[in-house]
Amino acid sequence: MPALSSKQITELGNYFSAFAEAVGDFRMSHYASLTDSQRADLKSHQKKLLDKADELYTNSAILVMDEIDASLTSIKTINTKIERDYRQLQNIQKAIDVAAGCVKLGISIFSLNPKEIGQSITELLRFFKEPKSIKTPPAATNKKI
Repeated sequence: MPALSSKQITELGNYFSAFAEAVGDFRMSHYASLTDSQRADLKSHQKKLLDKADELYTNSAILVMDEIDASLTSIKTINTKIERDYRQLQNIQKAIDVAAGCVKLGISIFSLNPKEIGQSITELLRFFKEPKSIKTPPAATNKKI
C-alpha cells in the first residue's frame, strides 16, 4: 500500500473525530436507557476514537513538516530573490502581490496545508520570472486640454 499523504491522514483524523462525536451524541441521547456499564463502554470508545483522531492529526503535521523540508530549497530561492530584487521592483502592484504571496505562504505553512504551500511557492517563483522593470502606468489626471 502506498504511503498516505498528509491530506489523506488529516481526512482520516476528521473521520475518527466524527465517529467519536457520533458515539458521544448517541451516549447523551440514550443516557437514561443505558446501564452504567454501557455508558462507561461508550465513553471509553469515544475517548479512544478521539485519541486516534489526535494521533492522526499529529502524524499529518509531522508529515507536512517533512514535505516542507522538501520545499525549503524553493523557499530559500524565494528569499534570495526577495532580498536581491524586491527593493528594485518598479511595478507597485507586483510589489503588493509579492508581499501578499509571502503572507499566503506563511499562512499555508502555519495551517500545515501542503497543497497551499506548494501553490504559494509556485506563485511566488512565478512573480520573479516576470520582468521586474515594468513600470506602473501614471495615474490619470483631470487636466483639461
